Amino acid sequence: MMKHMIEKDGRFSFYRDPWVTDGEGTRHLVKGLSKAEKLTYNIYECEENPPPTVRYGQTAIPNEEPTISDGVAVLSWSVIDVLPIAVRINHEADRRLSEMAGAYSREERETWHNQVREAQAVKAGSVDAPMLSILAQAKGVTLEAMADRVLFLSGQLATASALILSKRNALLDMENPPEDYDDDKYWSAS
Repeated sequence: MMKHMIEKDGRFSFYRDPWVTDGEGTRHLVKGLSKAEKLTYNIYECEENPPPTVRYGQTAIPNEEPTISDGVAVLSWSVIDVLPIAVRINHEADRRLSEMAGAYSREERETWHNQVREAQAVKAGSVDAPMLSILAQAKGVTLEAMADRVLFLSGQLATASALILSKRNALLDMENPPEDYDDDKYWSAS
């Protein structure tokens, strides 16, 4: 069903009456009128745009007044920030850090500190590494190889985390951070 809006005193409202009365008192069914005839009564066919996609910390609100385009009242939306950009940038950094470690369960990630500590001890000559010993045995590798793997992966994670944090800091240090702060171009290594 076609929706209509009427303009009165520069303000628009939905026109719900299926009839309109002309200057001579004759009633006309709105849906039977042409677009040009509707405009003589300040009645506009209504087109509603879908709400836009919003980023974290933003919301979309419908504009109070439509824009008129080719005799059609177009209802559109405005995107407003509900959180300061610094909060949104920090959230984006947190999202990227979580995504990076997301392939591993929280429970496994909680063992990483212990794995790194044991790997450092193995590299320093210790053979007391109960967790790494079990993991090495299950993988069919030596304790030394397992320690190397853990330290390599820990270094990779530290480097990737440092990159994300440095990019976050660079965005926060800008006088006017860009609205598209979540674009990969601001977070890549180059």
